[in-house]
Amino acid sequence: MSQGSYDLVFNSDSVTVVADTVSADSQVYNNISAGIGKMTDDVDSTILLLPIDQIGEGSHTRNEGTNELKHTLEHIVTMMKHATHELSDACALVGLGVKGAVEDFDSTESNITQKFKFMMSSKPVQ
Repeated sequence: MSQGSYDLVFNSDSVTVVADTVSADSQVYNNISAGIGKMTDDVDSTILLLPIDQIGEGSHTRNEGTNELKHTLEHIVTMMKHATHELSDACALVGLGVKGAVEDFDSTESNITQKFKFMMSSKPVQ
C-alpha cells in the first residue's frame, strides 16, 4: 500500500453488532420516555395551591405563581418526554438503516459475483 492510500474494508459482523446495540438503545429510550410521561401526573399532585387566607379581610393569598410553576413544570416534563422519544426514534432509524445497508451490500456483492462468474464463463478459451 502506497503512502496516503487506504483500503476500504466493510466488516459486516461488526456493523451488525452496532445495529443491534443501537436498536436496544431505542427500547431503553422508549422506556425512559414512558417513565417521564408518568411524571406529568406527579407535577399536578405535588404542587398544591396555597390555602386561601381566611383571617381578617381574606383574599391576601395569591396563587398565580403557583399555577405558573405548575404549568411550566408540566411543559418541561412534556418536552423531556418528547425529546427522549425522539432519541428512541433516532436509534431505531439508525439501527434499521445499518441493517438495511448490510443487506444491500450483501445483495450487491452477490450480484456482482454472479455477473463476474457469468462474464468469465463466456470468455473464449485460449
